[in-house]
Amino acid sequence: MSSATNPDRLEALRHSVTAAMLTPFDAAGRPVVEAAGPYAASLVLDGVGGLAVGAHTGRGSHLSPMERVAVVRAVRDAVTVPVVAGAGVGPDDATSPAAVERALASAGEEMAAAGADALLVYPVPRGAHPDVAALHTAVARSSGLPVIAFVLYEAASGHRYSVDLARRLVAADGVLGLKVALLDDAVTCQDILTGCRSERADTVLFTGEDRMFGPSLMWGADAALVGIAAALPRVTVDVMRAWTQRRYADFVRASGVLDALGALAFRAPVDTYVQRMAWLAAWEGRLAGELCHDPGSTTSRADRDRFRAAAAALLARADAVPAGR
Repeated sequence: MSSATNPDRLEALRHSVTAAMLTPFDAAGRPVVEAAGPYAASLVLDGVGGLAVGAHTGRGSHLSPMERVAVVRAVRDAVTVPVVAGAGVGPDDATSPAAVERALASAGEEMAAAGADALLVYPVPRGAHPDVAALHTAVARSSGLPVIAFVLYEAASGHRYSVDLARRLVAADGVLGLKVALLDDAVTCQDILTGCRSERADTVLFTGEDRMFGPSLMWGADAALVGIAAALPRVTVDVMRAWTQRRYADFVRASGVLDALGALAFRAPVDTYVQRMAWLAAWEGRLAGELCHDPGSTTSRADRDRFRAAAAALLARADAVPAGR
């Protein structure tokens, strides 16, 4: 059922963790669609309340429209939780405002047909459209799906939205909420969260801040859409549940584990965190090792072994290793 006729389905994303799931890629950089469904189901079993397909962690920009549709369908067939589909504008589509509108409208319609419940709209290239808030409304209208606006750190997006634009985005018709993922800019993250909450009290504010997850909840985020949940969802879910249930001692303890893992995973070159999450997903048995290649990273087997050893030691110290490992 479309989320347009079932708003309670998307309201379930509030106070829960949506995993920005990986895309299974082979060594040649080709998505292996048939692996996406079982992998998605494993994340749901470990407590996530939603799945985001083709977000930054899933390297949505590396997927063709047909590939993205196929992955969304595979995930939709495998789970009953809400599915959020990434949609963005490539350089070839940013030639004019009309071209941007056509590209995003087409992507939104395709994602709706594939079974998505909402769209996560990537940052629009700087100067590509004169009214980004109105553009989000148009995409929501053409697709019939609510939209989540996306404030992504500049190294990944080429630019980032201002606090003022973020406020206008959450006030726009058809916008369910906003995801903020600024990585290391705590000041702007806090300003966006508090500003957007002031602008619209009922908006859903998703933290994408694996490196300042706990603080972003205290600043006003009431949902999460994060990359660490693509491999180790229990670590993030523990923090979210402790916070929403007001178990503050547990929140501090669980945040310590997540912060340490984030500090380990989000190191220069920062965008290599996607490959690091893939290594952890293989270590967890969620994906076969041959399907854990990130087309956006250049790493070595030694890098993998060092990272996984450090992560294993961290989780063992935190008593967070699952029973039976």
